[in-house]
Amino acid sequence: QAELWEYIPRNSNPCRGVSKYPDRKMNRFLSDEELARLNQVLSEKTKADAATKYTIAAFRLLIYTGCRLGEVLSLKWDDVNLKENFIHLKDSKVGERGIPLNESAKNVILGLQKQVDNPYVFCGDKPGTHLVAIHKIWYRIRKKAGIPDVRIHDLRHSFASFALKKGVSLYGVSKLLGHKNIATTTRYAHLELEELK
Repeated sequence: QAELWEYIPRNSNPCRGVSKYPDRKMNRFLSDEELARLNQVLSEKTKADAATKYTIAAFRLLIYTGCRLGEVLSLKWDDVNLKENFIHLKDSKVGERGIPLNESAKNVILGLQKQVDNPYVFCGDKPGTHLVAIHKIWYRIRKKAGIPDVRIHDLRHSFASFALKKGVSLYGVSKLLGHKNIATTTRYAHLELEELK
């Protein structure tokens, strides 16, 4: 930029010719078997510990919608339209967007009780707050499910993978994930190719 503004002579950038650090895109997808084990552990956890009900529900909504973690944790009841089966996010990472709710996602939300004086769907420990720290519970769940390398964000990748397996186009997956640019979705192109085969 300094060269463009003519603060320094052209081609004087000392970093010129230095290779950019390789961008490692981590794409981990759950298999059908892994998803079944994860669902079983989530069910067991729900029955055993009522205190984690909101956390388990948050994981389930991530699985069923492909939302980003922040979008789910900060979800407000005002953003949820159960009559028309969608979530309307006014301020997501890519701006305003709508997220369709399939039957499973809708049931997750219907299973939660709205707390008085708390606008959030996934309530935190303190009154009027939403969940924030769910990683420690995730580490225990993924270990018990036998998927210790799966990150929370990989649930989003898995959602895309399962959508493609069901015949949703790459463009459709892009819209479901809320990608601003379809080029971001092309990381899943090999999965679409497998389905076409």
